[in-house]
Amino acid sequence: MGSPPTWAAWSVITAVLLLSSALAFLMVIAIEILIDFLMEIGVTALLAVAIGAIGWFLFRKRSSRAKVASLLADDAQVLDEPAIAAPST
Repeated sequence: MGSPPTWAAWSVITAVLLLSSALAFLMVIAIEILIDFLMEIGVTALLAVAIGAIGWFLFRKRSSRAKVASLLADDAQVLDEPAIAAPST
């Protein structure tokens, strides 16, 4: 089979658009629960920022952007190579 039918692709796009607001709402609720939990155990704002920075540092390599950056770095090395000039007539 080739690519999926057009109606299947449009139905997936529609489902994502309809569910994105619900997922954003659930994310806000989860963040509120996390903030309330941190306040309950008495974590200071500085410690919460430090925990977030450590988490970002540990998990930043898992993002797809790191893969793109490495591909761009490889392209930069290729672009730095001298071009072979065409023979002039």
